[in-house]
Amino acid sequence: MVGDIAHNFNNILNIIIGNAQLAKMSEHCAGDVPVYLSSIEDEVFRAADMVEQLLTFGRRKQLDMKILDINDIVRDFVKIIHEIIGENIETRVVFASKPSKVKIDIARINQVLLNLVMNARDAMSEKRALTIEIHTDEITGMQRRLYLDAIPGKYVVLSVSDTGAGIDEKTMKKLFEPLFTTDPSGEKKGLGLSVVYGVVKQHGGLIDVLSEAGIGATFRVYLPSATERKKPKKLEEKVIKGGSEAILIAEDEPALRDIAANILKNLGYRIFLAADGMEALDIFRKNSHEIDMVLLDVVMPGLNGREAYREMKKIKTGIPVLFVTGYSLDGIQTNFIFEERFDVIQKPFTLVSLGKKIREVLDWKDSENQNID
Repeated sequence: MVGDIAHNFNNILNIIIGNAQLAKMSEHCAGDVPVYLSSIEDEVFRAADMVEQLLTFGRRKQLDMKILDINDIVRDFVKIIHEIIGENIETRVVFASKPSKVKIDIARINQVLLNLVMNARDAMSEKRALTIEIHTDEITGMQRRLYLDAIPGKYVVLSVSDTGAGIDEKTMKKLFEPLFTTDPSGEKKGLGLSVVYGVVKQHGGLIDVLSEAGIGATFRVYLPSATERKKPKKLEEKVIKGGSEAILIAEDEPALRDIAANILKNLGYRIFLAADGMEALDIFRKNSHEIDMVLLDVVMPGLNGREAYREMKKIKTGIPVLFVTGYSLDGIQTNFIFEERFDVIQKPFTLVSLGKKIREVLDWKDSENQNID
């Protein structure tokens, strides 16, 4: 279910970024317009990252650790905070005065934020105010007696505070135990804070709780500071290598099909278009002598991309293929890609990424044929 939503959402994002990039190529694109279009591109990729986070929430996978500024993570999170806690809770966010880099799995840290914010929401009944704050701190050797499992060093501290009734001493001792809950209805399963604890430990951090009766509670998450090694900047490729080969594109989303076609036509390729796997197979039967490569969406109604390609290979052995998908690459819909070692590109793709990948597949096939000869 979540995978299907992500797939459809990635299709929409691809349509947006595809049209933005095609507009930038227009001779009428001048003045401030390219800047506005670049801004659209940036936001599309941010949205695509959020889709991947959504998928990650629903499955267990290895941590995808990246060095990021926690200010940016919280800034994105607070954009949707009222969807979680409602409009009647006053929200205050205090960002660190300078970049606060940590090495994290962005999806897991968003899960920590989500659970802490929901916990704060549920703890408040009357005066309802939520504060999220970021600052830096240093744990010295002397402070280890307060944080027994902490490694001395610099930390980024993410705090979530509420104005609830506070946490009593008895509850405090069981706070992070799995299945422990203070909810009398029994509807909540008590996994939220134990998940927070586990994620923080996975990141080499620690969590501290301060609370006073009638005043509320503050959860402080300590994450080790990280410094990013600067990599030499690569000059962006101004010219994308195109070609004159004929490519069959099969994509059931009309707008996305047109975008892929326009991108490849601009790069010099000749194009055949199909709205689904059955139509693609019919076109291939009639024009296999002319078609040099196929670009197939993985999931299509009737005959999917994998099934269509199997039939195409019976007609023309060794026809190069590039699969396209809006699903996660470790989902059940795409397992075959790695098992059978196919080339793949994920949505949303750009003019550059699609152009490069098409050329890679065609050039590899050419070199393979030369080696055989």
